[in-house]
Amino acid sequence: MKKNLLPIAAVLTCTSLIITGCIKSNEYLLRLDDIGKFCKMKTFMFGGPTISDTVVFHYNFLGDPDSATWPQRTPHTNFYFTYDNHRRLLDFIGAYPGRATGVFWERFFYASDKSPNPSFDTLFAYPNNFIHWPPTIANYFVRDEFQYDSLGRITYTQGVNYVYDARGDLVLTGPQFNGPDDKVNYSRTSRIFQFLNKDYAVNNVFLANKYNRHGLPTDITLPFYGEGSEGFLGIPYAIAKIEYDCK
Repeated sequence: MKKNLLPIAAVLTCTSLIITGCIKSNEYLLRLDDIGKFCKMKTFMFGGPTISDTVVFHYNFLGDPDSATWPQRTPHTNFYFTYDNHRRLLDFIGAYPGRATGVFWERFFYASDKSPNPSFDTLFAYPNNFIHWPPTIANYFVRDEFQYDSLGRITYTQGVNYVYDARGDLVLTGPQFNGPDDKVNYSRTSRIFQFLNKDYAVNNVFLANKYNRHGLPTDITLPFYGEGSEGFLGIPYAIAKIEYDCK
């Protein structure tokens, strides 16, 4: 699941100095931070060749994702997020309703209490049983390390380099979408979505059919589906309809 989050991409950093064709780092950070303060993703309908289902996002009192739940009839597991006392992502868990059985558990580790971003993680996959850390029964585990640029964007993980152009958009080396657009990247509605999607781009890699008044995509049709296609939290899709809760 984790390996199919996004098309292969890489990151080229603009420094905080003014360079022709590059945005300044403080401008980039402002452009990334504003939308998540007043717009949260509410529902995401994933559509593919065989199934279309809607996941509902729930948030804690600080505005960070707490869980993402699916209808009972679907084969998808719910997602659960836990945080440490510094508001840093600690766990990303895929489990069936009630958390009685689990499919994967990803735990993130930090270099120190002052480190804002994970330095590495450990991913366990379960044969449908759960639940304590560290797991005593699992099919396998994978450890990945994360590298970042001065703006806190991932530059390398899972054997992939991430490169951004002067506008702050992903430079794709895999199958090309019909973008980028000039709107607002939907991952920007949460710093957690940016990290898990490995997508710190300013804009979306596609042109959506419709956007809301804040520039967030609400209706998406992609030119292809399958390996390397666009995905959200590890779930690929060919069509999507998204609702937001904007203050």
